[in-house]
Amino acid sequence: MTTPDIMRSVDLFAEINRFQPDVPAGRRSEILVKTPTLRVVLITMKAGTESDEHHVDGPITIQALKGTFSIITGDTSTELKQGEFVPLPG
Repeated sequence: MTTPDIMRSVDLFAEINRFQPDVPAGRRSEILVKTPTLRVVLITMKAGTESDEHHVDGPITIQALKGTFSIITGDTSTELKQGEFVPLPG
């Protein structure tokens, strides 16, 4: 979705079904919205899959749409359950 499409709604559960995780890596990421000031990325992961350390420029939110997972930042660990989100600084 680009700037002119910004008012189009996105069915996240349909996108999860469409973008299943890659078999070898166990995870997949797809950009759903990209504008000069906003990026929405859907990351799907199989159970037990880990993601490498990641850096972004600017603040982000991470939301668990299905399942449960842990986020580790520095010395802090947070468990997200379905429907929860956590804001993080960039």
